[in-house]
Amino acid sequence: MKHILFVLLALAACSRAPDATPPDASNTLSIADGAGNRMEALANPDAEHTARWCTGDGVWCVSASDEVAPAVTNTQTETTTELPLVEEGSAGVWPMIVRSRGAGGGEDVIVGITATKQEGYSGGGASQSLLQLYSISSESGLATTALEHPLPLAGAADIRACFSEQDTANRRDACSDQYNFEGALTLDTAPTSGSPVLIFTTEASTYPGRVSRSEDSTAAPPLTQADLVHVRDERCSYRRTLSRNADGAYIPDVPLPECPDYFTQ
Repeated sequence: MKHILFVLLALAACSRAPDATPPDASNTLSIADGAGNRMEALANPDAEHTARWCTGDGVWCVSASDEVAPAVTNTQTETTTELPLVEEGSAGVWPMIVRSRGAGGGEDVIVGITATKQEGYSGGGASQSLLQLYSISSESGLATTALEHPLPLAGAADIRACFSEQDTANRRDACSDQYNFEGALTLDTAPTSGSPVLIFTTEASTYPGRVSRSEDSTAAPPLTQADLVHVRDERCSYRRTLSRNADGAYIPDVPLPECPDYFTQ
């Protein structure tokens, strides 16, 4: 199983039986912009409660799993705020948090919940992990969704392409079309005032060569040795800047392209 691990999101996509679950993110990552907004990694300090992830200072904890309803807790004020699920799938904690000074002198935060889905096919499968962000106000204590549309954090698909010995020969034993997608969300450190600005980057590739789930691989010409490479998908590998609009939602500077090949269908 091939895992794709990226620093800021900690999600994995597998090329054979795709899975996208957050691994241990108990690092000390912390970055800040010129306005004092900062992004920190959450840690999972209690192995018996893997659904609960907390800041290094223990002030904020985020919880979510199939058995635990999504929620964020401020241990200083002893308040817990439920987070509404907006996507179907297995719930998990995005192991990062964005912390900012609130208008009333308290601390506002942005946290995230992931929703992971898997589908099995004959000889293969697909998975996806989507991220929804939530803003928690220090004044009201309420949580509001911070994205109009969840971000695609990870996707993988493995589609069988050999059904006979001749297919195997034509494919040079590369009997699966493989699709891998990974994304990373980080804080833009350039701003010197205002709300946090976020940067979302993705990398997508296919193997062998450029393939598409909308085409029948068995009808394609036999592969050559030169085809047995991973090819970057330029359209689905992109960078976007997300800023808050007047309603408080984060909007990308350019709409995200649709990339259905990499996700469950």
